[in-house]
Amino acid sequence: AMKDYIERRKSVHQKAREMMARGNLQGALKILENYLIDNADDADAWYVVGEVLSKMGRQEEGFRAIARARDLSKKA
Repeated sequence: AMKDYIERRKSVHQKAREMMARGNLQGALKILENYLIDNADDADAWYVVGEVLSKMGRQEEGFRAIARARDLSKKA
């Protein structure tokens, strides 16, 4: 029960990073994309998207996601 509670309390960012660590890049990207539909101004999520895309070999897209994160964090 405690393990389930802890799992439910994790942020999308934490879940995505754990998935990346296990090599599930597609899964990490999917949960972040779904999250960003309703939370498009979350700079931290965009940064993690950039990390995932870069690890997938999609450096240009990753760079754009990280640049978006940087722009959003300046507005905050």
